[in-house]
Amino acid sequence: MSEEFIVVRRSKWQSQSNSKYCSVTKNIDSLYIEFCDKLELLANSFFYKETILILNKIKFEPKITNIRCLTIGSISQDSAALYQLCYLKLLADFFQLSGEKISIFDPIFTNLDSKFLIEKLGFKIDKNSNFADFYFMPHAPIVLIEEILIKDKPKFMLTNDISIYNDKWSDYELYEKYPNIALLKNCIQNNKDNEQEKQSNGFQIYHSKKKLKKKNLVHIEPTINYNYQDCFFTKCTKLQFIQNNEQLYGNSFSDMAIHII
Repeated sequence: MSEEFIVVRRSKWQSQSNSKYCSVTKNIDSLYIEFCDKLELLANSFFYKETILILNKIKFEPKITNIRCLTIGSISQDSAALYQLCYLKLLADFFQLSGEKISIFDPIFTNLDSKFLIEKLGFKIDKNSNFADFYFMPHAPIVLIEEILIKDKPKFMLTNDISIYNDKWSDYELYEKYPNIALLKNCIQNNKDNEQEKQSNGFQIYHSKKKLKKKNLVHIEPTINYNYQDCFFTKCTKLQFIQNNEQLYGNSFSDMAIHII
């Protein structure tokens, strides 16, 4: 047998070729096998089943015609990044999108990463794409999310749960540093408050005097006047995941949520 051809295990996720052999380099081939294995595991996971349930609840108007993926990491060097790529492929399948409808970029992509994404998945590696129907940005830095909100004005964004940023900054500090994220977070909080008010059926929630006294000792932030005048959104719905911390894929999808803007 020629050394240029190697036997690869077949899976329903692999291309439907009649040949049992693949004339690709061993590096790409081994990465492809790992990708197919992880893809099959993820497709049968509770997390993906939950994803389907959540996506089916959303009214996608207009129809999703493309996906933009950022900050995924090096798929050949990081197992979490490869799981995230598998998830991206499953999202593309859900929306019935072919490879050329997926644009992806990360400055740390290696030559192997880029070659795999283009040759095996047909994705477009595009640094400057500035519009998409659906954004997938796992564990994106807050600076990038703020930039995307300003420049691209996304309608659907699957990324870090915006609410978690209170762990690092107060509401006032967040509004000063990243106003669009603060505005988005405020929309989510307003939705939560409205929902709690509905559930209370007009009854006032009781607070003990002890708790009120303790609350009065806490530092009070300056009042924030949230200004939506120059903002492209005035509302946001957040849908969280529950089954996203299985040992199978570690922290690949931790703290993620879908934001409908």
